[in-house]
Amino acid sequence: MLCIKNITVEWKDDLLCHASACFCEGQITGIIGDNGCGKTTLIYCLALLKRCEGCYIYDGKEIDLSSYQQRDDFRYHHIFVLLQELS
Repeated sequence: MLCIKNITVEWKDDLLCHASACFCEGQITGIIGDNGCGKTTLIYCLALLKRCEGCYIYDGKEIDLSSYQQRDDFRYHHIFVLLQELS
């Protein structure tokens, strides 16, 4: 299970405030919303592709979001992202 708690991003025009959610293995989840509401920013945070603040927990273990090494190791072993288009 992947859980995020109070994830916040402030970078240029991107802003995501205190997002929290849990995702279970095998579960299909849709992220919907208006243009500019932070859907892509949230996905980038879930994939650890964008710096964020908050709590990121995978299978009961918290990932240190301030540690580049821990984020890179986790991403290498557990995350795959296929982007629709590069912008």
